[in-house]
Amino acid sequence: MAITALATAGECKEVVVVGGGVVGIAYAFVLAKYGYKVVVYDRDADLIRKFKNNHLIFNDRGLSDFLEQNKEILRNISFTYRIDDISNMSIHLVSIGTYAQGEYTDENLFSFFNNVKARDKVFIVKSTVKPGTTRKIKELLEKRGYVYGRDFLLIYNPEFLRAGSSVYDVINPNKIVAGVNHREEKEVIERLYSFVSNNVPRIFTNWETAELIKLAQNAFLAMKISFANNLMYIAWRHGLDIDFKKLAEALGVDPRIGSYGLYPGLGFGGSCLPKDTKLLAELERETSYKLIQEILRINEENVERIIGRLEEKYGELKWKKILVLGLSFKEDTEDLRDSAALKLAKKLKERGNMVYWYDDDIKIKKEIEGIMPGDLREKYDLVLITKRVDKKILSVINAEKFISLKAYLDYFSI
Repeated sequence: MAITALATAGECKEVVVVGGGVVGIAYAFVLAKYGYKVVVYDRDADLIRKFKNNHLIFNDRGLSDFLEQNKEILRNISFTYRIDDISNMSIHLVSIGTYAQGEYTDENLFSFFNNVKARDKVFIVKSTVKPGTTRKIKELLEKRGYVYGRDFLLIYNPEFLRAGSSVYDVINPNKIVAGVNHREEKEVIERLYSFVSNNVPRIFTNWETAELIKLAQNAFLAMKISFANNLMYIAWRHGLDIDFKKLAEALGVDPRIGSYGLYPGLGFGGSCLPKDTKLLAELERETSYKLIQEILRINEENVERIIGRLEEKYGELKWKKILVLGLSFKEDTEDLRDSAALKLAKKLKERGNMVYWYDDDIKIKKEIEGIMPGDLREKYDLVLITKRVDKKILSVINAEKFISLKAYLDYFSI
């Protein structure tokens, strides 16, 4: 197929979403909402069977709410774990996970490209990858006998979705970034995102730049969070009476800086910032600098430092009955990956405290890594608030002391 015909294939309203994680499902839902026939492919047969049986349970409130409000989209979505079922479809949106147990691995990504029939295909890679990976995918497909620009098009189009707001961010991105080499690939992206306002910047560049944009954005956000926490350490060390919320607000109004991430607290966690910053730090190790590695070190030590600060102000934390109010890493998600709140709860338990958790975002109340769910009717010595909480919940808890651990909350108190 000629390159022009491949680009024209991008006009069709059928898309394969490769990868059934939060990113893939978010794009599947939105594309189905806007009239696409979507096939979700994942080689995990058990996951696909759950999807087929309508066990669509996500740890992302944005996905759950969107599905509840748009149940008709399921008429436009089908699921398969058989790669042959997608062989005749032209557009492949590839969102295969590239992390396992917190470590980067592109094995599953390359396994897919080793097995997919690539003739007459447009591949739009959204997976987080090391810069240079898209070029390696091209070389792999060429070794298999396919010709780039004739048999297939290859685009790197990173996602910038926030946990808890995934669908909203697909529909309302602050930018669309695409690594392309042909005008026709640019046209494919323009058509695919036709539902996005024309006011949203489209940034077209080469593959490597697009790949680095993804890592750099998350590492920069992580840097702001560690920077804010470092300011907090400085204030503590020198006995300074700092209103961290006002400090963050003042810095945030500077258009060169922006407010996101400038509120000190427990540190960053979740599925994106830690792993992407870690991946960029691995690349940094081959230089003589350690800026990004220090961002990770500050974050790694942060929970222990906050416990130390609490003990300075309130006495030794031992043999206390403590409720950690908020266990996931942020609001509107039950995602516990790299959760600083969970790390805090475990470290407090190791000190001999009786530690419990409560979190409205976590649907199933059960023991999590040794921490039992708390009963709000019980009395606690200490309640540690790690994220925004409904004030009605705070009003019913019987505790001697409430302490907020995030500066964007009105009751920040450490």
